[in-house]
Amino acid sequence: VSYTIWRNLVQFCGGTLKRHFGKMLTIFTTGLKDSESPKVQVESVKAIGAMVEFLQHDKEVEIVGGVIPQMVEVIEQCLKKGDEQNVCDGIEVFIELVESRVPVLKKHGVELTKFMMRIASAKDKLPMTVRKQAVNYMTWMCKSKPKLVLKYDLVQQFLALCVNLVMESENIEESQVKEEDVKNNEGPEFVTPLGVACDLMDEIFLNIPSEVCFPLAVKVEKANKQSYTHVYGDTAIQQLVNEENSKRRKSAYVMMAMMVEGCNQIIMKGDNLAILLKAAIKGIKDEDAYCRKCAFEALSQFCTHASEEMIGFHKMILPEVFKSFERENEEVRVRERALNTIELFVDCFNDCDEEDTDFKIEDYLEPIMNTIREKSSSETYTKLLYKKIKQGKCLATKNKTLQVQAVATLASTASSAGSAFVKYLPQVLKLLEQLLQITDKKQLELRAEATQCLGAVAIAAGREHYGPHFAKYHAFIMNGVKEFDDSSLREATFMYFSELAEVMGSEIFNLDSFDDMFSLCLVTMADDDGLAVEMPDDGFSEAVPKGFLDAQDKLEKQQLEALEDDEELDGAKLEELDDEELQKLINQAVNDEDEEAEDDEEDDDDLDEAVGQMRSVKLNVTTGFMEEKAAAIHSISQFIAHGKFGFLNYVDDVWEQILYLWEYPHSLVKLALSHCVHELLVLITRFSLMEKPHDVEENTDIWTYKWTQGNDEYEWGPRVEEWIDKIFPLYIQAIHDEDDKDTLASMLDSFNTQLKMLGPRSVKKHMEALMTAINNFYNEKTACHASSDVENEETEDVTTKHKFVTDVVAETLGMLAELWGEKFLPLFEKVYPVILKWAKQNRHPHDQAMAVGCIADVAIRLVSLKTGPMTKFADSAFKTALRVAQSQENNTRQNALYCIGALFLTCSQEANLKHSQNCLRCVNTYMKFPKDGSHGEQLTRDNAVSALGKMMMAESDSLPCDKLLPAFLQSLPLTADFSEYHWVYKVLIHFVTKEKEKVKLCYLFFSLNIQHHRFRYFQYYCLLQTLSIFANGIQDDNVPDSAKENISSCLQDLCKDKSIQQVVQTQVPEAQRQIIVRACQPSQQ
Repeated sequence: VSYTIWRNLVQFCGGTLKRHFGKMLTIFTTGLKDSESPKVQVESVKAIGAMVEFLQHDKEVEIVGGVIPQMVEVIEQCLKKGDEQNVCDGIEVFIELVESRVPVLKKHGVELTKFMMRIASAKDKLPMTVRKQAVNYMTWMCKSKPKLVLKYDLVQQFLALCVNLVMESENIEESQVKEEDVKNNEGPEFVTPLGVACDLMDEIFLNIPSEVCFPLAVKVEKANKQSYTHVYGDTAIQQLVNEENSKRRKSAYVMMAMMVEGCNQIIMKGDNLAILLKAAIKGIKDEDAYCRKCAFEALSQFCTHASEEMIGFHKMILPEVFKSFERENEEVRVRERALNTIELFVDCFNDCDEEDTDFKIEDYLEPIMNTIREKSSSETYTKLLYKKIKQGKCLATKNKTLQVQAVATLASTASSAGSAFVKYLPQVLKLLEQLLQITDKKQLELRAEATQCLGAVAIAAGREHYGPHFAKYHAFIMNGVKEFDDSSLREATFMYFSELAEVMGSEIFNLDSFDDMFSLCLVTMADDDGLAVEMPDDGFSEAVPKGFLDAQDKLEKQQLEALEDDEELDGAKLEELDDEELQKLINQAVNDEDEEAEDDEEDDDDLDEAVGQMRSVKLNVTTGFMEEKAAAIHSISQFIAHGKFGFLNYVDDVWEQILYLWEYPHSLVKLALSHCVHELLVLITRFSLMEKPHDVEENTDIWTYKWTQGNDEYEWGPRVEEWIDKIFPLYIQAIHDEDDKDTLASMLDSFNTQLKMLGPRSVKKHMEALMTAINNFYNEKTACHASSDVENEETEDVTTKHKFVTDVVAETLGMLAELWGEKFLPLFEKVYPVILKWAKQNRHPHDQAMAVGCIADVAIRLVSLKTGPMTKFADSAFKTALRVAQSQENNTRQNALYCIGALFLTCSQEANLKHSQNCLRCVNTYMKFPKDGSHGEQLTRDNAVSALGKMMMAESDSLPCDKLLPAFLQSLPLTADFSEYHWVYKVLIHFVTKEKEKVKLCYLFFSLNIQHHRFRYFQYYCLLQTLSIFANGIQDDNVPDSAKENISSCLQDLCKDKSIQQVVQTQVPEAQRQIIVRACQPSQQ
């Protein structure tokens, strides 16, 4: 008991007790040696682990680190005694030490990892829960100490362990796990060998750089004495897929599926994707059912994380997937995964540009629909024909999982097909009618899927075709959600509400059932079901007698009943009072409330002090309830987005629930909330602008105030400032507190859109708090950086690969520069040194790309100032950009080239010329990349072309433009990064306009065959090329409309001169001449 008390004191009062740590460590070390009491030993392990968080100096860390071997010995002894619970508790301490920023495991990491590997590999000797805990240690190694994993070449050992764990999985169905083996409400799949292996592989591929883990996982390397490849080389996918042992083949497809998310960038380079897809297609034909299932899962993951590239392989993939349904007596799980692959592949079509692919959903509609609904000659899963039963027609398979997946695939197909799906509408609605009337509670999941499918079908068919059926099917939906208390059914109903809002627009508020729909959303948002408080283990949970707890529950019940009786009695007395007596009673109640409010303020202060002691409290969320809540919020967002001003009557009710949920402990709910808040502010802004249409900025996706850079003297519409002051502080606080990077990125993406929408005035009073938050973010002192520590040598040069939130924060700085112009520079100057740290050579390429991209984003927003606003940053910024441009990563090189061009436009002539030769050499290197090179090379080349154009435009009188301009023209057209056309045509228009008189004289001299050095600056053939490029640009769909308008204006101005007209008439090819002539004609108003 005394050791348990000591441990709790360290956890909750460690800061206060730190001066006694020396004596306490002696006590705990003694406890580690108490072999007669494993409980004392384990409590001592926990206490020492708790001390680590309070260590600050190297000497302290070294002293405590010296006790680590004794702590490991305690767990070793528990293992020998079969004390599994204490083994798990002890390993949990080491997991927390791996997460910690304090490098207490630095000297013992390798030996400790080997110890955990031995436990994790103990097949048939230890239960899966103990082995899983050891694997958890390795997953946290990958998350928090990736450099240590790389330094000691642990990746292949981890992958080998994963292969062995996958091979332990016996059956295609989820393995059965004993109830006592399932901890902390985890489902059985989390404690199977397969589930544990997938968890570790996921963290490997997400956190270890792809350049390291991808080749190790895929390619068979030659033996290397300096690595473990000579021991573990047979874990590579290329070898595993060809093994005779089906379990080893299975491990290859599992590894392939798990790597896609983390390695998607490198997978999409070169032939990597094609090679892996061929292996996966081989797998779906494998003689082993488990291999087929895992291969389909791999294909599904490719569809999810490489969607734009996958659509290009439709001829390779879809026919083979359809053929798989011809296999007789196929396992249900394989059929379900095959159908899921079709669903996700069809979804890929929504993610890609139709012009970039020859894939047409119409070509595959019939085989997809036949797969779902027609009967095959064999007893296969394609026997999903309508079948007559007592309830009517239904899917003719007895397996609910398969039925649910079939309907999900039907929904995705409808969503992707759009109007092409209309011809299937009658038969699909007939099928859904049966499914939407299911009353068997065991089949409600199928009814839920049909509910969601109905929404997709309604959008695909459109109001014209679906309208006549609406009332009947809407009644099915509303009846179902009222009749059954089922989370999955409610979630599906909310998704249907969302799609109904898109179909009906503002008329949705006219529905008799809308109030019920809205109330259901609010009730679900307010419901705390599925949210559980997990208190820290204080070691005394078993010490409280069960009889005491039962008596406490009984007493609380009696008190509640007595309170209800008092309320009934008070209600009866109130009815007997006259108006005067009742008013006195109300006044007294108001006074009492004021006194209570003062007491509450004092209680809040006490609570704030207590919260610091509750850092170990965790909130757990049941997944089903969380998804239901997120769907309800999404429905609200759609009501706002499509219902427009009709929703204004409901705003206050929604805001109350948004505030209540803002701190909800799950990213999916917070993402939905962020989107909802954004739609709410857009709606309020749009309403305010309705009264001031002259303040609306045209040519924007959303209604935007017509503001100018640096000017905050404009008027808001009604309630706009009130809502800004409510919403912006939430975003700013999220930068500090939000620990999920994707959630924070989404919030800030909305925030940036709102800044552009509302202009400089919106952020004026919040600027100081915002810049403080951004500074903390780049110093990695915010919650989303909690698992990394740039000062820790174990993590300083390896960061999470999907840290895209940094890009969004950089865009926020760029947006602030766009809003405030020169006034923003003093604020940027404070954060600039921190941003440069992210560009250091030891940082991840993505971090370096972000840093130079951020500088460029700020600079490009200041081009209009013409005062060289970035000159003070020129030396360090140019040197950094030039160094980063030498990277082998295409995105990193692109951002560096973008930075060079932006700096030239915003620095002084002296600063530009100082770095011009190095910049020209850099740009020239990448302009030599082939136009038909890889997509990444084409992007880099286009950015180099744009950078050269910006350099010439900035220093047209100082750089040798007579030599540079022909090279610039020869490099056109762009082939990949078409957004750069904005600058390309600005450059050409600049030169043509700037040298207009010389151009006219140039034609005269050349027509008379007279040469003169004065006119070498803008050669005659450059003029002809430029005119041709202008003509081609007007016809090019890749050129933005704004650039086309500028081209037309320039041509109209040029062709006012007869000498230029003569050039157009006599020297420009006929097709291009016609385009120029049309462009020069006045537009018809």
